Amino acid sequence: MLKALVFAIFLTPFISCTNELKDEKRGLHVTYNGLEPKAIELFADQVPKESKTISFGQELTVHFKGIDDFSTTGEKKVLFGGEVSVIDSANNVLFHVPDYFKKYDLNGVDQKDAETIKLNLIIGKPLLPGNTFRYLFRIWDKKSDKELKGNLEFEVI
Repeated sequence: MLKALVFAIFLTPFISCTNELKDEKRGLHVTYNGLEPKAIELFADQVPKESKTISFGQELTVHFKGIDDFSTTGEKKVLFGGEVSVIDSANNVLFHVPDYFKKYDLNGVDQKDAETIKLNLIIGKPLLPGNTFRYLFRIWDKKSDKELKGNLEFEVI
């Protein structure tokens, strides 16, 4: 059931998508629907990531810069969500967090602070060397239907 839910959330194409980013060299694919960062950077232990490989034990970071499309409250606060999953080559869900930012639902986040979002993943068990995985992510505006979603294919070495 969880596997089906992950695919429904992350892999269903949307007709209303406004933009798309494909970076085959690094394995990155992102679809924008109302939320569009100025840049997306990938890092392995804070070093820019230039390929699909990452070493066991490293920290993978997907850094979204310049997201200024969130709807704001009267106090210039934004409410956003961040969902991530990791799946293996057989599409088994190995890791899932439905909303990293749920703790901010009550008070929101300053609009300026929400312009930069980082999603991190430590490459450890069960992400073993010699295997390929997908890091699925979705960031959405809780005050509208705006979102961005994508996946990053990587091989652990």
